[in-house]
Amino acid sequence: MNAKRKEAQKAAYLKYYETHRAEVNARRRELRKLDPERHKKYGCKYYAEHREKLKAKSKAWAEANPEKRLECERRWREEHLEQVRATHRNYLRKHPEKKREYDKRYIEKHPEYRKRIEDRRRKYHPRRVIDYTQKQRLAVLRLLCNGTPRCANVDCGCSDLSELQINHLIRTWGVGPRPDEEKGLKLYNRILSNPKIQPDYDVRCSVCNTAYFRQQATGAQYKIIYLGKKEKVGACAPVPHQEAVPFNVTTKKEACRTGTSGKLSRGQ
Repeated sequence: MNAKRKEAQKAAYLKYYETHRAEVNARRRELRKLDPERHKKYGCKYYAEHREKLKAKSKAWAEANPEKRLECERRWREEHLEQVRATHRNYLRKHPEKKREYDKRYIEKHPEYRKRIEDRRRKYHPRRVIDYTQKQRLAVLRLLCNGTPRCANVDCGCSDLSELQINHLIRTWGVGPRPDEEKGLKLYNRILSNPKIQPDYDVRCSVCNTAYFRQQATGAQYKIIYLGKKEKVGACAPVPHQEAVPFNVTTKKEACRTGTSGKLSRGQ
């Protein structure tokens, strides 16, 4: 009997609500303002008892009204901006690997975003960019030299960090200047993050690096003359099928082993 009475009361209330919706909602808002704590407590209790039903109803409404859903979400974020930022920071702190994966995918789809961020860093934080570049450069030198940065030419052995350079054992970009991916910070990050390409590079001083490049480009044999030392021919072999092109190169360096200087000359 009680069940039938409840069903009849519910049906009557729904019928009344359909015809007096505005009045009922206005009355509810007034009661909510008079006792917000009671309303909040009742709302939590009702949600806990009808969780699945409310979720299904909310999902169906969102699928039927995507534009209204986006507008509601945007308005809610604007009203609770600090809460959204705090939640986002906590999530990134707990899941740093997911943030890195998301950033990587986003940069691959939007390369102009990375360029815009790099330009902004160079403009507003130049000192920080320089320090980070030097840090990555030193890490690459130590990685390619197995600990102590030193010229790969056994006859040289220069350990002056200001003179050491990264030498490309394999020229992959063909004719013309090096692309941006093969120089500077982009090259350092590629070498550190990709172990497969590390054997394609080594470390040489400016003189030995120039000698290697000229030998590969022209096919001619060059020798490095160490001032104050016995003349020794560079260990890098030229490319035999390329034609030698005459040119004049003179390069000097400081503090190579015992403080002597060197120059590059054409081999006879």
